[in-house]
Amino acid sequence: MTNLRLNHDFFQLISGRSAIRSKELVKDELSVNKQKLLDGLLFYKKPSAASAVKLKGDKAIGKPELNFCVRLSKFLTLDEIQSQHLFESFLIHGFRGSAKQLQAILKDERSVQALLLKVWEYYQTERIQLLHCLKQVLSFCEETGHPYHSIYLECFVDLQRKKIIDNLISQYEERFQAVAPTKQNVGPPMTDRQSLKWSLQCLREQCELLEIILLYFKSFDASEKRILSLIKLFQKQGFGTRQTNKHLFDGDPTADMLMNRLGFTCCLIILECLDLYHFLGETTSDRNSQHKLVSCQETFKELNKLVSSLGNIIHYGPLVLAWTSLHAAAFPDKDAEFVQKLGQSALQLQVFQYLYTMLNLVPFNTDAVLSPLSHTIVYGLLNLVLSVFDEQTLGSPHILVHLTCQLLEQKHLCQTFWDEDSEGGIAMLLQSATMKFPMEFSPLLKLLKAMATTGTKKVFEYASHLPHFTELLDNNRADEIQSMKHTAVWTRVTDKVLFSKADGSNSFVIPALTTGVLFNQDTGTPLIRWDYEYSGWFLFTCQIENLLESTIHGQSLDIQVYRVQDIVELVGHMLKSNWGISANFRPIMKQMYRLIQQLSSIPHPPLTLITSCVDVIATIAEHRPQEVWQELQVIGFLPHTGNLYTEVPKAASGDGIFAGHYGNLLHRHEQPSGVYPVTLAYLNLLNQLVKGLSSNVDIAVGQDLLASVVFMQRDIFTVFHKWRYNTFSNRETIGQKCLEIFHLVLNIPQIKSADSRKTSGVSVRDACIYGFLNFDSGQALLNIVSTGVDAIDQRANENGCTFSGPVERLTQLVKLAFSVLNRLLIWQPANHEPSRMEQVLTSHTTGLPHQPHLVALIAGYIYHRFDPKLPTLATLLLKRLAVVAPMSVYGCLGTHAVAIRDTYLYRLQSHSEDSRLRVVILEFLSAAVDSQPGLIEMFLNLNFQEKKMTVAPGKKGDKTKTKQVIEIGKLSCLHTVLDILDEQKQGTTHCPPDLQCAAIGFLLALWRGRQQAAMTVLRERPEFWKEISAPLFKDLTKCTDMSSQMKACGFALKLMALECFYIQGSASLEKGLQDVLKKFNQEQKFKTWSHIIRDMMEDRAGEEDNVEDVFIREDEGLILLQAWRVFLLVLASGPASGHPSDQVKNIILNDIISSIKFQVVAAMSTFHVRACLLLGSMYLSLLKQWPSLHGDQWNKLVDVIFITEHLTDEDLMSFIRLRVVMLSSITILLQYQRGRNPKALEETTISRLLSIICSSLRHSKMYYQKTGSSISKVAIKKPSSKSENTVDNTELLGKLEKKSEQLPIVAVYMLDELILSVGSENRWLPIIRQHSVLALLLSTVQACMESMKGLEYVESVLLLFLDIATFPEAAEGLQVTGLIQHICLPLSRVYTNNIPQTTKADKTESSVTWLGVYRLSLSLMTGMLTTLKHGFLTDALNFFGVHHDRMQQCLKAVESNYTASCQKEGDHTMQFVFQLSKYFKEWRFQMPQAVEQVQASVCYLCHHIIALLMRPRLLQHLIEFEKKGGKDDKLHIVHSMGSLTRLQHQTSTEDFDLPSTELQTVQSGLFTIVGNGLAALKHFTPDFLEILCSPIIDVSEYPLLFALAFTSPTVDHDSAPSFGSLVACINTCVRFLSKLEGVRSTSPIRSPSKSPQARLVPLKDSPIQRSVVMFVLENALFLIMSQCLRYLKEPTSVGQRDKQLLKRELGSELGAFLQTLQRFFRRGGNVSSPGVTSPLSSSLGKSSSHHGPFTDNQEQAYFNLVRQFVNQILK
Repeated sequence: MTNLRLNHDFFQLISGRSAIRSKELVKDELSVNKQKLLDGLLFYKKPSAASAVKLKGDKAIGKPELNFCVRLSKFLTLDEIQSQHLFESFLIHGFRGSAKQLQAILKDERSVQALLLKVWEYYQTERIQLLHCLKQVLSFCEETGHPYHSIYLECFVDLQRKKIIDNLISQYEERFQAVAPTKQNVGPPMTDRQSLKWSLQCLREQCELLEIILLYFKSFDASEKRILSLIKLFQKQGFGTRQTNKHLFDGDPTADMLMNRLGFTCCLIILECLDLYHFLGETTSDRNSQHKLVSCQETFKELNKLVSSLGNIIHYGPLVLAWTSLHAAAFPDKDAEFVQKLGQSALQLQVFQYLYTMLNLVPFNTDAVLSPLSHTIVYGLLNLVLSVFDEQTLGSPHILVHLTCQLLEQKHLCQTFWDEDSEGGIAMLLQSATMKFPMEFSPLLKLLKAMATTGTKKVFEYASHLPHFTELLDNNRADEIQSMKHTAVWTRVTDKVLFSKADGSNSFVIPALTTGVLFNQDTGTPLIRWDYEYSGWFLFTCQIENLLESTIHGQSLDIQVYRVQDIVELVGHMLKSNWGISANFRPIMKQMYRLIQQLSSIPHPPLTLITSCVDVIATIAEHRPQEVWQELQVIGFLPHTGNLYTEVPKAASGDGIFAGHYGNLLHRHEQPSGVYPVTLAYLNLLNQLVKGLSSNVDIAVGQDLLASVVFMQRDIFTVFHKWRYNTFSNRETIGQKCLEIFHLVLNIPQIKSADSRKTSGVSVRDACIYGFLNFDSGQALLNIVSTGVDAIDQRANENGCTFSGPVERLTQLVKLAFSVLNRLLIWQPANHEPSRMEQVLTSHTTGLPHQPHLVALIAGYIYHRFDPKLPTLATLLLKRLAVVAPMSVYGCLGTHAVAIRDTYLYRLQSHSEDSRLRVVILEFLSAAVDSQPGLIEMFLNLNFQEKKMTVAPGKKGDKTKTKQVIEIGKLSCLHTVLDILDEQKQGTTHCPPDLQCAAIGFLLALWRGRQQAAMTVLRERPEFWKEISAPLFKDLTKCTDMSSQMKACGFALKLMALECFYIQGSASLEKGLQDVLKKFNQEQKFKTWSHIIRDMMEDRAGEEDNVEDVFIREDEGLILLQAWRVFLLVLASGPASGHPSDQVKNIILNDIISSIKFQVVAAMSTFHVRACLLLGSMYLSLLKQWPSLHGDQWNKLVDVIFITEHLTDEDLMSFIRLRVVMLSSITILLQYQRGRNPKALEETTISRLLSIICSSLRHSKMYYQKTGSSISKVAIKKPSSKSENTVDNTELLGKLEKKSEQLPIVAVYMLDELILSVGSENRWLPIIRQHSVLALLLSTVQACMESMKGLEYVESVLLLFLDIATFPEAAEGLQVTGLIQHICLPLSRVYTNNIPQTTKADKTESSVTWLGVYRLSLSLMTGMLTTLKHGFLTDALNFFGVHHDRMQQCLKAVESNYTASCQKEGDHTMQFVFQLSKYFKEWRFQMPQAVEQVQASVCYLCHHIIALLMRPRLLQHLIEFEKKGGKDDKLHIVHSMGSLTRLQHQTSTEDFDLPSTELQTVQSGLFTIVGNGLAALKHFTPDFLEILCSPIIDVSEYPLLFALAFTSPTVDHDSAPSFGSLVACINTCVRFLSKLEGVRSTSPIRSPSKSPQARLVPLKDSPIQRSVVMFVLENALFLIMSQCLRYLKEPTSVGQRDKQLLKRELGSELGAFLQTLQRFFRRGGNVSSPGVTSPLSSSLGKSSSHHGPFTDNQEQAYFNLVRQFVNQILK
């Protein structure tokens, strides 16, 4: 034992059950271990002094380990060195603890004894597994269909050459003679019970050795001497009954079973060596000359003597019978008396009963090799016996029939019978049974049933033409028959009616004149055999009908029941073997239902017959489920309900469910008796019905099927473990069948009715899930899951360290429980209260002090090695718990955590381990990254060490600093993951695609979970990124596992994308990743992968799937598509080094469009919908990120329209979401086209686009019909931010409802872009009118405003109206449709109780609020008035009248509220007032009082704004105060000013050298407001030309707007607007112009800076526009001159003195202003008028003095006008 490899692993590998199935590796393993196979159990040596000295001399072994190995060697009677190796192997493969726990065990005597017993069990398993390896080779060395056939054969021939048979016999003799150790010999652990276990293990080894010997002689003939020696050996041992340790067994049933197995194997070996098949089908002379035993007289005589001397041990029977038959066949006319004597001895030993019993023992009825071999040997014996002897001389014919049926149920033997032996001995037995039929009813039917295994058609034909009808002679009256000349022949005189129909007509009749032969039965009873040919199937029908009639009258007899049972079993077996003949059994199949119905109702129902009927119906249900269901509903056999369940809890509770006939049978007969045949048959039937009816959407069928499943869940599965059982294996079988049904229910996709409005009941799956989660069935499921690996190992030890039989049955039960529990956690309702089962699962403890947590029990299944699916399913459950359960898995593992971690890591790194298990382990760790920090930290096992580093070495006083270094621990999963991803191993057996995919997926989970320590360590690996990206550079077409390879590529793309995203803008990419991206670009992999995805989508177009949403996310196509999307979006927003060329980008976009087209033209399944959504969102996002390709993609507009048109008629939520994406893409392309070439859009294209838009707008009603929250905004106008584009793709499919709600919004934006792109309203307005789009939009907007829903939709519509308002004809149509009527009054709801001063939700510029809707409405009214002028004046005045108060509030609020929201509303309000002021006379005529209020408000607002603009420091202070949460009324600050600083802020007009962005933004907004305000005031004052030149103007029509004062404006409420306000305004404008131009200002206002040079540099990127400042300046000058003339021409209210004051002061102020402006122009100021100059300015400018400081060009002409005004009017 020089290596630590498990014999179990060796067996798994050579049998092809490991992950590596390479023939070369199997051959190498067999070659390396050939000597081990040859030695067998002799490989394990006895203790020796030399080995003891060598062991003690090994310094590497610690003292505790050394002492234990010495004790172990003595306890096992095993060589010391081998004991050490065995112990080391046990620690690796069998020990369930950590290193610390091992040290503690070795120090405690009691623990050491327990450990010795554990190692002993491990040792016995190793011995058995070694024998299994040899048995594997011998079993399949001649099986040509086995993949390792040639390798096995080569190994076996080599072993045979080395006389392996002698070694096997020596091993067998050694084990037979071995004496059980005692406490005195090996130590205290060897108790009497342990000695018994040792003896039983010795018996098992003997059985295994004899079975290997049997397999050997199957391939090689035994010599005469070998046969003789074997018989002598077996006789000496009593065919295994004279065991050395028999005294220890004391009637132990396991020992009895093993000794029976041993004795029968001895019989089979002798029978195989005798070569009985030699005597079949040949002449006597040929037989004798060729048979080795017969030809050797000496050996033959010795065997004669030996066989005749055998005793009465039951195991001798087959040998005696075989030798008797051989003797009679070889010498038929010789030694008759000897033959008779031997035959009688065999019959006395009940040989046929013995053979029948032994063939039903394990492994002769289960083993894939031994079972057919043993049956074949016995078949040869029986065939020879029946060929040589008459069956009448062989004892009871019934046991012969049973044995024959047992043999013929083997398919290969049944086929052999029909092909070769149809006229042999067994055929004679069939003929004999036919001759006695139907007097002896059962033998013929049982034989026919067995023969139907492979010959159903022949059996049907045979039974259809039965030649004889045998009955008791006494059944015939004397007058019905008469004798013929021959005394034994009789003739019927009359017809004999055997069975009559219910209507009285004859049914089955033997006609008159039929002859019959009289003969006697064995008991002497006279029988008569009528020569009458009839159909047995018709007889069977009559027989069943007879039983039905008898049952109705309560007169059924047992013989009738038995006969019908044989009929039903025959029919059922034939239907299972060949369903194609089912049409011939329609009458009998119909009778089955009546049998069940009537027999279930009698007081003592025949359970066996009912079971057979249910089995047949289950077979029928496999092919015709609907028909079976209808029939069962009629007879009421299944549980059923008359309710329509609409509530899941009620349906799962079982209320209203009737048990049916089956429920009565279960409760009244099966449970009291402890026998459950009907239950087993019912579960099989229910399984078939669930399969067949899963696609049925009929409500009645669904509810009754639900009743059956719920009844099974509540009344069977919940309590089956509490029932009493006569056969204990039935308990696990019932549980297994129940779980199979649950597994089927949970895996059937939910079928939705075509009419979603139709009321449907609770589904079977929902009821089943709820029942498990909230009722006792969940606890029953957890009880099975918590069986534990120890219980399975214990049963395996009891079963001889083999996995077959009871161990396999228990394991299958636990596996199914795990699978069901996994599904339950997947399907559990979201956002629900914790259920009972979840509470138990997350907080369950066994209640015993030393029992681990349930989670630890589940994790403990990783120790199970016989079936890798069990630990795989357990790990899957842990993965699910790690995600959904609110608990720490690491904490639940407790002290077992380290040991379980070590075992997981060992199995993960083992190359021969099951690949699926390794994949699931990695998936479990991936899931634990996010939700189980303690667990993942334990598996990562990273070591953080402080490493000292020298700073500035070589200098005096060197300093050292510590640096934290991260290292991967010895027991870390990262070692295995990196080893798996080694580039040299990828694609080999060490790294299959699924394992590679899981490994990259685990690393991706680390990156997603931001495990920085692990990421740092992995980045430092030189070839890390090369290994990760390796799958991307391989040819997918050459991969065997395409699905896993695609997933691996998807994970690799995501991982690289995350790395690029994480370090974006913070550091440079790792060189390895840069090289990979560079290689990816250089090798045109962008283009390659784009084509791969396009081809994949083309191939899968139209593919149907029934995968539900929970599992569709695991689809390899979607994973790859998602990863490709993320990868492209990250690179698109990342550094340019990784970008493909524009040509490749265009190919990518074109492939995306092509992929979507492939899907939409075919049937759309779940996969295709999600794929289209991903493709569409990717196309939209890339279109935004790659604006340079908009021109190329404009050519794809037709394809995008084509896709959208195919989705237009679908109202499904998924199609609506896809339409949103496609409409958004079209909108972006239209944005590109806007302003370029309006004629690029053809009329047909415009028409198609408008049709799509109109179709999408019909979904607008969802906004005011919805009861939920408002929907999310669609950002189409501007590209999304980088963060939005790099979000994981799961967010795309997360908010499905919101996506669908965006459709009308996107349609409106698209319509807006289309209108702007087309330009001419004649091309789009007719279609808009045709579809009544404007009316639809107005009505929906009104409804939304009234219900305060659909905010974003309302905003989009108003933006559309705003653009439509620029087209006169369209604006007129909008007005006629009822714009004011729909919007005006509902609009007041949006600002009710929401005034600007208290608005907090509208502080960000990008947010959408109802106040923003109000602002848009103001802009819309302004635009409509601008376009339609007087045509819209009435509507505009109506709008003003409704919202006058709000406007007044707004103008007041702007004085003290500097938020963006308030300033925007003030700006929009002022613009509306400005446009309305153009119609001052009409306005004043209709609303005189309101006009006065507006005039005053505008004047005061301009006054206040000017006061703030000239005091930047005060304005900055107010802004900062507001940001800190101060009161909204900022004037309160001025009135409550108590500090010198605040007073300085108020009085100082000094500016900032570098004003803040916030200050400039507010100043810009204030300039815009004051500009519009002053422009509006222009219409409230006389026109300058008119008042200057017209002598007849009535100045009283115009008010005096400004007071006659020249003081600077202040923020006090007491300060009134005056000429000083306007003068301050123009001076402030000059100062701002100087700042914007970078020209030094010498304004009369106090210099804003102590350092004038600081302002020589112009303000860059200032939000204040020079044109706006100039607009304010010109309007202020206009108001000064106009109001001055108004004062001067005032006849009464203004005195002459005041007029002189006005001229003097205003002339002085304007003169100073003009001087400042003159210097400004002289020093480089270049001010362009915003184009608002009046005709007066241009006309008077021409006559101005050419000697003035201003030039005659257009931009300075207005200021010449001002100079002329000063010179001529004010002086």
